[in-house]
Amino acid sequence: MADNQAYRGNADPTSSSHEFNLMRFIISGALAKVRTVEAVQVVSCMNDGGLAAAGTVDVLPLVNQLDGYGQPTPHTTIFKRPYLRWQGGARAVILDPVAGDIGLLVCCDRDTSLVLNTLAQANPGSARKFDFADGFYIQALGKDVPTSFLQFTGDDINLTAPGTITVKAATIVLDGPVQGTETADFEGDVTGEGISLAHHTHGGVQTGGGNTGEPNG
Repeated sequence: MADNQAYRGNADPTSSSHEFNLMRFIISGALAKVRTVEAVQVVSCMNDGGLAAAGTVDVLPLVNQLDGYGQPTPHTTIFKRPYLRWQGGARAVILDPVAGDIGLLVCCDRDTSLVLNTLAQANPGSARKFDFADGFYIQALGKDVPTSFLQFTGDDINLTAPGTITVKAATIVLDGPVQGTETADFEGDVTGEGISLAHHTHGGVQTGGGNTGEPNG
């Protein structure tokens, strides 16, 4: 068998030359089975931007396994892992992962299944440790140039969307000058300083080409 095809494994000529080297080799083999953080790609997500609690994603680890011959063995899909969302209480930024996103799967050191089922303090669900099954997905890498975004640049903030931007609140306060030409397309009426936008009248109206006076209210 050619040298480049010879079975290499993880051992080297010094691995068994001393008890210390042998112990280090055994420990290294055990640590190789520990999962900490893995680069993954989203296969699917149970949510699609709707108003809902954070859900789960199916992800595919991107770094292949190698055998002793250096031949790769791709991982298979890891199903229904929770993804992290910016949220405090009932206040949240809803930005669900989409298929093709690349991020990180952070693996907990103990079985988290009972905690996820009860959303409360609990014992480990089993004896497993540092396992893909206890991973949480964190969005990390954006492959595409954003088309919808909240951008902080210098002292400015830019909110951009190719579709509709909807703002809903009990009260909306604009504290600052509004620049440019503003167009409003909505149902209902707007009142400013007691004057109706849709139903106000003007004084000083004369037949002919004269201008109207200020709104009466």
